[in-house]
Amino acid sequence: MPIVLTCAVLARVFTKVENPSFDFPTGSAVAAVVILGVVYSVADYLYIGSYAVGGSSITITSVLTTMPIFVSVIKLLSDGKLPNKWQIGSYVLICIALALMAKGSAVTTTK
Repeated sequence: MPIVLTCAVLARVFTKVENPSFDFPTGSAVAAVVILGVVYSVADYLYIGSYAVGGSSITITSVLTTMPIFVSVIKLLSDGKLPNKWQIGSYVLICIALALMAKGSAVTTTK
């Protein structure tokens, strides 16, 4: 935690030097930043913990890599905006990566 806090403070200082008009969030945006930070920290802890307790790397990686697709579907349902061509390209790459992972894990080596 101290390392992350140090990096955040240094990033803030360097950003302020480059762009003096940059300010920390104020008002309700502070609460949103804190909540997102807590959610990110918990998700990171659970992600690392899932490997530590012997979770399947295929399952964990599949859930992680398909998250942008789920977010895009939620965005489509909430405000009706379709993904752009770069996002669609990334979805194709995600599908290829998952197919390669599944194929690679299915291959068994015999001696």
